[in-house]
Amino acid sequence: AMPSDLGLKTKLYLLYYVCAFLTALFLGTYWLVLLIAILYFINIMRLNLAENKPIYLLIHIFKRFGLFLSVSAIAIGLALILRKIAFTSSVGKIGQTITLMASDLNYTISLFLGAIGFYVKKFFIPMPLNFYIHEIDPLYDFIGIAVLLLSFLLLSSRTLPGIMAIIGICLVLPALPFAFGTIAWTAYAERYVYISSAFWIMSLSLFFGKYFQLNRRIRPYITAVTILICLLSAVVTYTRNSVWQTNVALMSDTAAKSPNVRKLRDMYIHALLAAGQVDEAKKQYRLATETLPAAHYDDMADMMIGSQLLKEEKYNEALFHYEKAIKRTQFSSELLLAATVRLLRKMKTSENENSQAFYRLDTLEQEYAHHLYGMTKDPAHLIEAGMLAEERGSFLEANVFYDTALRNAPLHDRSRLIVIVNRLKEKLKDNL
Repeated sequence: AMPSDLGLKTKLYLLYYVCAFLTALFLGTYWLVLLIAILYFINIMRLNLAENKPIYLLIHIFKRFGLFLSVSAIAIGLALILRKIAFTSSVGKIGQTITLMASDLNYTISLFLGAIGFYVKKFFIPMPLNFYIHEIDPLYDFIGIAVLLLSFLLLSSRTLPGIMAIIGICLVLPALPFAFGTIAWTAYAERYVYISSAFWIMSLSLFFGKYFQLNRRIRPYITAVTILICLLSAVVTYTRNSVWQTNVALMSDTAAKSPNVRKLRDMYIHALLAAGQVDEAKKQYRLATETLPAAHYDDMADMMIGSQLLKEEKYNEALFHYEKAIKRTQFSSELLLAATVRLLRKMKTSENENSQAFYRLDTLEQEYAHHLYGMTKDPAHLIEAGMLAEERGSFLEANVFYDTALRNAPLHDRSRLIVIVNRLKEKLKDNL
């Protein structure tokens, strides 16, 4: 029998961790890190075997390692199956994630190790708390390596605390593919470790409970530390619950902690508008427009502010807002163009057709309608513009709209367009 005292296992753990750490740091080859972890597992199993016979060694290794892989595969498979049943719209994203995982396995191993390290660290030190975590520090990879080696050490043991810890690790494995950022809206989240934390707490309780029996002198100190942790946790929980009470408070906290994420700023603006805090929403919109890089731009905030101006019946201000946003996007936003065209048509109904204001609005409408059609290639936009021109008596202009729509319309729409064009030609004959 080989010695298996705690001191030898600790030295062996540190030795293999240093090797894996240096391999990841200088070579960046996580395949070798995984190989080092497997070699460590084999060594630990040799220490635990009463009889060092090759056949028994292989049987024990395959039993323990196969159990770990089987439980992990079942946990991940069940999570993906349940998600597919519950959320059919995310099936494509799951396939995309699997493709990304298979395209660069070295990066996948690195990402998963970092995620495991992040979640284990979150269990012990949950700060900072953030509703949206898109990426983590690469240094979490080294915590992940330590957790991987510790998992193999616990797997080789026959203790109940070790089993509980392994179950907790298996339960967090289905959350690892989320780290690619293609399935869930946030790549990392505290909620993914909630179920695992129950088993980790039981594991720690069982471990320290046994340790208390052997070391009665430290009981008062451990009790004091436990009370302090509970008090700190209660304060943090109360504070966090206060933040989560309203959408405005939650999104304000999230946007402050992730200031460069445009969609968070848009969600904050939406929450402010829904709460009736219009001035603050406009202030946040100005901050987002002025401070965030152009690469982070999207048109949702422009649409929300424009809709608010329309509710307030500030049509000229809304038009100025839309025009500014359209120039900023270089006519690339279908939503902004469509909203501007609708606004111009609404504004024209209150103007005299012979006035300069009407002419300006009409010119803008034609310009934006042409851009909108050029983007969508939808003949419906041209048909609508032609009908409006026809109502104004601009039959030649309407004819241009209809002819363009007819040339680009699908077959099932052409018969209707032919009827419209023929009716228009009859009006042209009567008015020329």
